[in-house]
Amino acid sequence: MTRLVLALALAVVACSSPSPRPAQSSLSATITPSPTALNGDLPVFQYGLYDAQGNNQQLVGGFLHFPGGAFRRSAGADMVRDYSGEPYPLTRTTVQPYLVGFGEGDLGQTTYDGVAARWLPVARHQVSDDGLRYAYRELLRGDPNAIGDQPPREVRFHVVDVRTGSDQVVYTTNGTPPLVIAGFSEQAIWLTRCGNEEGGCWGSLWRLDTATGKVSKVSDRRGRWVISGGAGWTVICSSPRYPPGDTSSPPADTCLMGLADSKPDQLLRIDLTTGNEETWDREPGIVLLGIGPDGLPVLKLNSGDESTLLRVTQRGQTERLFAVPIDKLNPGGGFEGPVVSDETGTWLSVVDGGPQPRADSPARAVGIYMYSKSSGLRKVSDFPGVPVGPFS
Repeated sequence: MTRLVLALALAVVACSSPSPRPAQSSLSATITPSPTALNGDLPVFQYGLYDAQGNNQQLVGGFLHFPGGAFRRSAGADMVRDYSGEPYPLTRTTVQPYLVGFGEGDLGQTTYDGVAARWLPVARHQVSDDGLRYAYRELLRGDPNAIGDQPPREVRFHVVDVRTGSDQVVYTTNGTPPLVIAGFSEQAIWLTRCGNEEGGCWGSLWRLDTATGKVSKVSDRRGRWVISGGAGWTVICSSPRYPPGDTSSPPADTCLMGLADSKPDQLLRIDLTTGNEETWDREPGIVLLGIGPDGLPVLKLNSGDESTLLRVTQRGQTERLFAVPIDKLNPGGGFEGPVVSDETGTWLSVVDGGPQPRADSPARAVGIYMYSKSSGLRKVSDFPGVPVGPFS
């Protein structure tokens, strides 16, 4: 996988502390029986597969068929890596019309587009809501003879028509500081501007108008942004930590890594039209995984040896759904995005939180879960991968 990832305020309103949430019942009470009622296919992507030398990831996509949950590999999900631009390779489909892309984010860099009924070489948040277009970055390398890591000399932002493969460059800039795609809507690519992409882009939010090529700042708030409809969501860590000895770089994503201290972090919602900012939750160590079918965030909270899944029910209130064990010495595991929400429910994976696998070993994910209001949270598969498209 690439190292890149994995989404705003012109006017700031007073961030008064939301009302306290009511006491929660036992987390285990939300688990329901086996997923025998499911009938259809869930697009999934198996990541973390390596060759005998422990490199060159093999990208495997397909469908889990229910009932039963059997995995069926899809030839349309097979991708070709173009390493001519190393260390910034693009990905191309093996099905015509050929589609080229560059997936942003740690997981799910291959997406199934249910509207066009084909696999795309980008992460889900890079695809437009109507499923007909997607956006990607092309990073052109700098001096090939330079020693050490070098920033790209140029970055081109593309918009691609899924059905025809038509590829248009809508904006070109230099590579410093990097702009990373956080979302894509009808007329805008939402960008995060950060100074260091190691471990993810953690920074302010910008808007790129795809018609005019104009880039404008939306928010100085620094976080990992998720764009959904007309809103941008992010978690602001209570005590962002800078890399050791380097205060010029952006602070490490302590929320993502589960390193925030005991002070409460803030879940922020920003209206992308008005710039109005609201605080929707305050508690230490929360991580934004994605957005549920009701348009409200899904969070996780890693504490001690447990990872707890939370659902935002309204401003100032969350519902704790379930907890899974994790390695407390490696807080990066537990519930993980990307979250996929559809009419059936919210789909996500659980990662073991252990070290990266050895060559030819299974992926780190240990199962896929689904949540709906009618059935609660339940494990639907032991498949070691992530959901990358809606259930159908």
